[in-house]
Amino acid sequence: MQKLKSNYIYIILMFLITIPVFVIAFYAFPNFDDYAYSIDTYHVVLNGGNMFDLMVAAFNTSMEFMQTWQGLYTSAFLLALQPGIFGEQFYFITVIVIVASLFIGIYLLIKSVNKYIFKNRNNHIFLTILVLFFLIQTMPDPYEAFYWYNGAVNYLFFLGLLFVIWAEYISLYNNQKENVFRLILLSVLMFLLSGGNHITAFAGLFVGFIVVIVSFIKKKKRLLIIPFIIGLIGFVYNITSPGTAIRAGALGMEADFVGTIIETFRKSFGFLSDFTSFSLILFIILMLCCLYPSIREWKIVISKKMLVIPLLSYILLCGMYSIVYFATGSFGAGRVYNTIYVIYVILLLINMVLLLKYLLNKKIINLGKINSKLKFVFPIIVIVFVGFFGNNVYYNSTTYEAIRELTSGEAKTFKVEQQSRFDKYTNKKIDEVIVKPLTAKPYLLFGTEACIITEDNNCSNNAVNDYFDKKVIGRKE
Repeated sequence: MQKLKSNYIYIILMFLITIPVFVIAFYAFPNFDDYAYSIDTYHVVLNGGNMFDLMVAAFNTSMEFMQTWQGLYTSAFLLALQPGIFGEQFYFITVIVIVASLFIGIYLLIKSVNKYIFKNRNNHIFLTILVLFFLIQTMPDPYEAFYWYNGAVNYLFFLGLLFVIWAEYISLYNNQKENVFRLILLSVLMFLLSGGNHITAFAGLFVGFIVVIVSFIKKKKRLLIIPFIIGLIGFVYNITSPGTAIRAGALGMEADFVGTIIETFRKSFGFLSDFTSFSLILFIILMLCCLYPSIREWKIVISKKMLVIPLLSYILLCGMYSIVYFATGSFGAGRVYNTIYVIYVILLLINMVLLLKYLLNKKIINLGKINSKLKFVFPIIVIVFVGFFGNNVYYNSTTYEAIRELTSGEAKTFKVEQQSRFDKYTNKKIDEVIVKPLTAKPYLLFGTEACIITEDNNCSNNAVNDYFDKKVIGRKE
């Protein structure tokens, strides 16, 4: 960790491996709910509106959806600003927004842990890039993680915000002096998080509640109850909105709290085992090697009381699944799995650090000095392995899949066909647009097909008609 020149080699290697992940983003197009949430903002841009008009339109969209479909007041505002409203050529910005938000969240979390828990100045940037690289390559559903704005921002963007909040809790709790400004900032962030998807909001409140309990037991930093209360108010405001009730009714949901808990805990181990790949095992070993000097010098005794941490980790993961199942009657789409997967990786790493510290304290293991050649070569082996195999449960890696789709011509064909559709969508002389089914459906880029036109034009996403001001947009069998 102290040899920064070696770290630069690893960082450059990870950057080179990740380039195709960003390149293929230039072939992505808006899809499905991207249109539903950005009808008003798109027309503001189309009519030459200014930034203030755009913000007002996004705010009105948020308020409208709270009354008609969902109470996600922060999400709806952001979803109304999808890059495609400025032109489909700007849609590639989606992957940049997501990677940047995750980078900031992970960096601040690692920095807080190093400063207040390990009490050292480890290379935060290197650790952050290593974690982010692994997550990019192994995300369960890369399309909904990086290439579909609506799914990605609604979940992974708020996951980045969640990590910022966790970092702030660590900093504020461990700081000697009260910092009113940062307390207010944390309160605002908690309110914004509660206006996003339910599972990250739950995770924020879950950790906030634990911090509050500890602060009252320890009789310190009791003001941290304020951000928790504000976050709770926002969450209640979210789930009790008229739109949330309408959505539940449209999905035919009947709340069954007990059944939800039973079903979640019954299937939880199966879900978590699906997340545990050989790549993850290698990654955890590499992270423990990187953190080993800090863990060894960490002045803490692992007592029986700390067994509550693995238990709380499991409850948090099950709670996130329960929130989804309770609201929809299923365990969610790819974007949900992405979110829970990332938190699972972070929690697994935390618990493995505690286990390693316990083994060191008990002198059950003593790694001593690792061979210098092995120290240099092992990270390269892991990085290359993850960059090729990645999530070996569903696909090799995001980079591997991007290269395959780019070199095979599948991504290019997809872009040509989609661009042809957009040329018709934006042609003011055409009121009814009938398209042919796509021949190319790349794994990283394809979400849903244009809806099938029925006699009454009852498509699955009529919002696209309103977005482009058309009477009919769709395809026929």
